Amino acid sequence: MRPAGREVSLQMEADGLRMGRLPFRVGRRSSRSGDKDGTPEVDLALNDSRPYWLSRLHFAIETEGGGYVVRDCGSHYGTIVNGTRIGGELSRAVAPLIAGENRIV
Repeated sequence: MRPAGREVSLQMEADGLRMGRLPFRVGRRSSRSGDKDGTPEVDLALNDSRPYWLSRLHFAIETEGGGYVVRDCGSHYGTIVNGTRIGGELSRAVAPLIAGENRIV
């Protein structure tokens, strides 16, 4: 996984991040004191500030039907996968990933 934007690239290694297991969960780093290492229930915790755009548990990359999908985990604003909006107020919460490069916003 490689960051596409400047803000996220400052929070990840320059050569990207290898997902060791699935589901791979992405969310906002917790600002609450006492949380172990930010947000314990996510594999990639990103910084965000008020007003928050990223939920504490925003989306997950999972396997489904022999392929890979992105599942919005009930985020308020939703997730965009290769131009398709999922989650938020929409009933659709899953979008497939395609072989090659994908964009998750």
